[in-house]
Amino acid sequence: MTQPVVVKLIETGNVTLIFPATATDERAVHFVVSADILRSASEVWKKMFTGSMKEANTLRQSGSVEVPFEDDNPAAMELILSVLHWQTKSLTPPPSLDLIIQIIDLCDKYMLHIHTWIRDWLRSHPVRELNTFGVGLYMIAAKYCSDELSETAHRHAVTTFTPDFGKHWQEYGLFDHPQTLKIYGMYIVA
Repeated sequence: MTQPVVVKLIETGNVTLIFPATATDERAVHFVVSADILRSASEVWKKMFTGSMKEANTLRQSGSVEVPFEDDNPAAMELILSVLHWQTKSLTPPPSLDLIIQIIDLCDKYMLHIHTWIRDWLRSHPVRELNTFGVGLYMIAAKYCSDELSETAHRHAVTTFTPDFGKHWQEYGLFDHPQTLKIYGMYIVA
């Protein structure tokens, strides 16, 4: 069995988030992080690491805990955890639009607020250089964090989308994201 990749985001970490190996990533990833930082960043993690939950009990009894994260994208989580732990030197180049959407989904899931980072990452992707799919991703992300960027994407969409843009979004699977229907509805003429 291949040894996991261990990413130590803080020397005094007392929580290890375990991401198993997958078909696309043959090595498991373990993130060593701080329970205090996680608790202060998220109500979800606050409940997980305080009170009577299993993870909180293990943390209190042994001083550390391992938590499996089987459903989340480790690349997206690494960026989030890096921001939370002030390990931001490794955050260049900015993430792709696909990864930004996955980061936003995790922020929603764990009730995290890193809007400033997401807005800055979006600014590194000029909307005028994106195809129809890219503009769709951009619009979803911009709706999450910035009225200004959302307006920029909207102006671009109005002037460049062809009438069949919804078909392209469907082919790319963009309608799998809950925000897409709201955005798509803005451009449909009744």
